Amino acid sequence: MDSKNNPQILLDRIYRTVITSHKAPFTPSLFDGSLSETLFVTCFDYICNNEEASETTISGISNLFNYLQESLQNRGVFHTFYSGTYGALWLLKYIEKQTNFIEIDEETNSIFSNYCLKSAITNFKEGHFDLFIGGIGNSMYLLEAGEAENFSYIENTLYRNAIKNSKGNLVWLSQLLDGSNERGEYLGLAHGAASILVFYTSLSKLQKNHPDLEDIWDKIIKNILSHKRGNNIALFPSQVSKNSQYQNERLAWCHGDLGIAAAIFNAGVNFTNEEWLTEAYDILHHIYIKRTNLEENGIYDANICHGAAGVAHIFNKVYQYSKIPEFKAATDLWIEHTLSFAKYEDGLAGFKTYDNEKGLVNSTGLLTGISGIGLVLLSYLYPETVNTWDRCLLLS
Repeated sequence: MDSKNNPQILLDRIYRTVITSHKAPFTPSLFDGSLSETLFVTCFDYICNNEEASETTISGISNLFNYLQESLQNRGVFHTFYSGTYGALWLLKYIEKQTNFIEIDEETNSIFSNYCLKSAITNFKEGHFDLFIGGIGNSMYLLEAGEAENFSYIENTLYRNAIKNSKGNLVWLSQLLDGSNERGEYLGLAHGAASILVFYTSLSKLQKNHPDLEDIWDKIIKNILSHKRGNNIALFPSQVSKNSQYQNERLAWCHGDLGIAAAIFNAGVNFTNEEWLTEAYDILHHIYIKRTNLEENGIYDANICHGAAGVAHIFNKVYQYSKIPEFKAATDLWIEHTLSFAKYEDGLAGFKTYDNEKGLVNSTGLLTGISGIGLVLLSYLYPETVNTWDRCLLLS
């Protein structure tokens, strides 16, 4: 096998690139900065280096602690899950739970939890449900910590901000981010209904005897599926409003078919609901059979957010549970597509990211760079060992 088509060789190359590349100033972004590198290197060290933390991991965790201490004291401006305190808090809790590298004392954990709880409640009350910049992102530390006692109030606040449409299904409206000043509904994982579905799925693991959760899931899923258009290449739009048009959407984790299938799949697994699982499998079958042209589906690089690695990872997650051969074939196909983008002499480990304004650029980020690609390859090569880092993407 050509070395550039060998996933283990490329994974090792990504690791070496991340730990040896010139370090830019610390940036507190879980998805596109220093924290992306810390997540990848920590997972790699734990899986591939016999649970021994490298100097890069130790340095990354130290920077993470220092940032959180300063941020919480000074109430800095970057208080979002995408880029700031809440993403950093989730990463700290994830590292504590998944490795033996750190331990958070009870008093510190209480401070972090109260901070996240207050912010989540405020955002939900104001109609900000977003993973990146809203209440769901604020809650991710609490979900990772498994603190069931904090979620009754959060769940009630979120539910009270939903509306029932004419069909009795649950809808959460928010300000659209397209500059239209219009309120509407997002359907995907990054901003919309699919993220709320996964949020409730995660709550069910903490509130096992909650009498209404299955009904809530059902009303969310029925609302999402009501927007399905079987005659389109893309089955779902990214947003729904009075002025929205049903157009073919790019194949991506953040919006559209792929993330919606992942969210419905997770709900089906959690509640052992064959109807929901079948619906998720049908969407993924459609993607595998019909959405094969990379450029037509907006696949211009290997990243997680809207590149080949994100498609490969979701197919891999579903295959590991279902063992459906078609999804194994789809996983291998999209891994091949991912590896094929490692072709740039001036890229990071051969990879570059396509930016709409700048063209091809280098990135070490989780969503759009080699840290994310490396984590996808880790999950592909070691499926029984590393499979939870993607909770920050609402995929576990």
